[in-house]
Amino acid sequence: MSDRPKAVQRALQSTAIVDEAKAGVLNINQKKVWLRSQQVSVTEHGDWADVELYEVYENRTNDVEEILYYFSLPESATITGLWLGDTDKRSQSFPFKVSPRGAAQKVYNSQVRRSRPVDPALLEQVGPRLYRLRAFPVPPKLSFREQRNSTERPTQMHLWLTYNVMRQAQGWPLPRLAQKRNIFWTKDTQRLGNGDAIALILFLKRRQGLNQRAS
Repeated sequence: MSDRPKAVQRALQSTAIVDEAKAGVLNINQKKVWLRSQQVSVTEHGDWADVELYEVYENRTNDVEEILYYFSLPESATITGLWLGDTDKRSQSFPFKVSPRGAAQKVYNSQVRRSRPVDPALLEQVGPRLYRLRAFPVPPKLSFREQRNSTERPTQMHLWLTYNVMRQAQGWPLPRLAQKRNIFWTKDTQRLGNGDAIALILFLKRRQGLNQRAS
C-alpha cells in the first residue's frame, strides 16, 4: 500500500505532456520552492488574538513556479487578509479583494496564463475549516547570464496571511497542514514567533499552539 502513491505519480508522469507552472498532483513531492523564512506574530485581545503569518519563498528552478497549501483552522478562526509582493514591505504588496469563488478562480487562472502576471494569490474555503492557498509567480533564480551581468530583479516572493482566532487550551492555534505542493523547508529555514527564534514549523502535521515548542 505504501508504494501506491508513487505508482500513481509515475503513471501520471508517463502520460503528462507539459509540466505546467501551476502546482498540480505531480508536484506533491517536488522540491522546487524553498521556504526561506517564516514568522508568526500574535496580538492578544483577551481571549482572542490577531495572528499574522509571514513567509518568504525562493525558487530553486529556472522557471516561474506556483506554491499550494491545503490547511485547516479551528471553527473560531476568521481570515482577515492576504497580501503578496516581491519585497518585505507589506504596504507595497498587492492587497486582497473579496470575490465570489468562481470569479476569483477565473481571475487567478487568467493571471497564471499570462507571460507577465500581476502577482496573484487565491485563498478559498474548500470544506469545513479547510482552506486552499495558491500563490504565483515565485520568480526563477538568477541565470548564469544574469549573475554575470549583475542583473537586478526580484528573486523572492513574500506572502502575508492574517486571521483572528479564539485562544485554545494549548495556546493560539496555528494552521494545520493537510497537503503542500512545490514547496519545501530545511533546517536552514528561519522560523520566528513574535520576533524570537523558535523550533516550530507553522504548517504542522499535528496541531500545536504558539505557546508550545517543538522538542
